[in-house]
Amino acid sequence: MADATYRDGIHIAVRGILQGLPRPGETWSAEQRDQWLAVFVTIVKGAYPVADDSPAEPQSGNTP
Repeated sequence: MADATYRDGIHIAVRGILQGLPRPGETWSAEQRDQWLAVFVTIVKGAYPVADDSPAEPQSGNTP
């Protein structure tokens, strides 16, 4: 049985939140946009975990 959480490789929650975007020609407030983006980030973090959450070491071009 296929995993119903993903359709064509895209998590259903991502598909759902995309439906919350304003339609072409419509607007939203900066607050509405910021709230939408915060939810989108949370969904992506939950649906597509990374292998390693540790911060990357800064790269230096002058290593001895």
